[in-house]
Amino acid sequence: MKSISMICLVLILGAGCEEEESVRNFDDLIGSWQLAYYLTEDNGRINDPDDGKPVYLTFKADRTFEGMAGNNFIELGKFEVEGDQLILMDAAVTEITTTEWGERFNDALRHSWNGEALAIPYTIEDNELILNYVDNDTMHFLPKE
Repeated sequence: MKSISMICLVLILGAGCEEEESVRNFDDLIGSWQLAYYLTEDNGRINDPDDGKPVYLTFKADRTFEGMAGNNFIELGKFEVEGDQLILMDAAVTEITTTEWGERFNDALRHSWNGEALAIPYTIEDNELILNYVDNDTMHFLPKE
C-alpha cells in the first residue's frame, strides 16, 4: 500500500512540475522576440521566409513595446498581462507596403482585436513565446539575437 501511495505522490508532483513549463509572467516577456513560424490547422507549419524583413516585438520593463512587421515600424505601444492574455494597446504603425510575412502577421493580429486593444492568449514554453491568435492557430516567437 505504501508503494502505491508513493507512486501516486510522484505522479502528482511530476504533474505539478509539468505545468510550470508554461509561463505567464510579465518579467518573462521583457526582451526582443522574432516571429519564427506559424502553426495552423489548415497549412501546418509556415516558416519565416528569411527575406531580411523580419517580424519582431520588443517588450520593455516600463510596459511599452515596439517592433517591426516587414517594412513597417511598430512604435509607442503599451502592453499588459491579464491572466493568460497579452494585451497590446495604443501602438503607432507605419503604413508602408509590407512584405508577405508582415501581412500574414497583420492578418493574424486582426483576429485578436476586441474593439479597444489586441487581446491575445499567450504562453512561454521552452524559451518560445507562443501567441494563439485564432482557434488553434499560433505564432511562435524566439528570442531575437
